[in-house]
Amino acid sequence: MHNSNNIGHIGCGYWGKNIIKTLYEMECLYGIADTNQESLDDIRKNVSKDIPFYDTDTLIASSELKAITLATPAETHYEIGMKILESGKNLYVEKPLTLNFNEAKNMVDYAHKNKLTLQVGHLMIYHPAFKKLKDLIKKDYFGKILYIFSNRLKWGKVRDFENVIWSFAPHDISMISYLLDSKLQLENAYSKKLIPGTEDTAHIFLSSNSGTHCHINCSWLNPFKEFKFCIVGDKQSAVYDDGNDFISIFETDLLSSSNSQWEAPGFEKLQFDNSIKPLTAALEDFITSCDNLTVPLASGRNGLEVVKLLECING
Repeated sequence: MHNSNNIGHIGCGYWGKNIIKTLYEMECLYGIADTNQESLDDIRKNVSKDIPFYDTDTLIASSELKAITLATPAETHYEIGMKILESGKNLYVEKPLTLNFNEAKNMVDYAHKNKLTLQVGHLMIYHPAFKKLKDLIKKDYFGKILYIFSNRLKWGKVRDFENVIWSFAPHDISMISYLLDSKLQLENAYSKKLIPGTEDTAHIFLSSNSGTHCHINCSWLNPFKEFKFCIVGDKQSAVYDDGNDFISIFETDLLSSSNSQWEAPGFEKLQFDNSIKPLTAALEDFITSCDNLTVPLASGRNGLEVVKLLECING
């Protein structure tokens, strides 16, 4: 008999280790699978010896499980993910859902038809800073949102199969769509292969149904790490710098004559509870959705819309 707290995990790479650690701390980790023996050996040093290790097919076939989390390379998500769904299990899969719209749609349609939870690892919508921004938007705090800018820059990880757009931009696309409660349309995009291989830097320009203009700048060839997110409204504006426990709020009352001289606005700090871990919140949402047959915030349907837009951006 499966248990709602029995969750298997496949994939012991960089992010997979974080999911394993979180599930273990939540006392939900049933078993682990990976094809890389070195990765498995490394995990064995950090989790209880009571947690068993399996090959992938055996873990998927286990009757003790209700759900599996998947954090393998993006190009394997469809093949392994469909096996998990076809075994009758709920699935939490790292972003992006797939690297192909038709494959993503097949997964979403199958999960819906068979009443299975499919959740994608769009973690930023579970981040307390963005929960706070969402609350402010609902209260019309910013007024009309004119412009959103997101900077996602770091050094690596350079990937062979998945370019920087597929690797970095899902965070920002899912986040902006969540905040605006709107599908996004591609206005323009350009990317470069500054070193041989896949595109490593990109500028993406989007718009929302409500007319908000959005700009995403992403690169894995940046010598310093920066994630900065900016909302410009005709009443107030906000900037969140990753790692801070506050959001900078600027009075940008563009409708007031007092701003006619375009003086630099002052700002104040708006605190939020930075103790909330986005991954923990996401996995709690997944478990709740599995137990109650509810739709998670980062649903497969939302993940499908992200993949659709990513395909357009990549041309």
